[in-house]
Amino acid sequence: MAKSNSRHSYQDCFDLLDLALGAAKGSRIKIVDHSAAVHLRSRIHYARQIDRDDNADVYAEGHPLHNRSPYDPIVCKIKKERSGWWLYLVKSDQMEYRTEETGEDDGVLQGSGRDSGEVEGEEETPSTPKEEERRA
Repeated sequence: MAKSNSRHSYQDCFDLLDLALGAAKGSRIKIVDHSAAVHLRSRIHYARQIDRDDNADVYAEGHPLHNRSPYDPIVCKIKKERSGWWLYLVKSDQMEYRTEETGEDDGVLQGSGRDSGEVEGEEETPSTPKEEERRA
């Protein structure tokens, strides 16, 4: 079945995004399991794309919202906590992180293969349903 491109099919996502925008730092949603969190995150990303596409039609080129969405600054992160799976909708200006300048000896820019692509503190994905149950 093809994805719907109707805003009405994603009203739940727009409601969640509005809630996150209205909060000081964002919001979080308790989710049944990891796959449900991934599915909702995907729907939220697609809802934002629909909003961008609609704004490209509504606003003239050069307008701040042309091909943009007010929801773009929201970052979606899936986290496993003791209480279960959560989907965080965090305003990007409220995220805490540290940046460092890369050096020539770290191998990241030279393609040495030392960069595993893993980012510390990112989404945790269980390998099997039994693994997920054990962690809960």
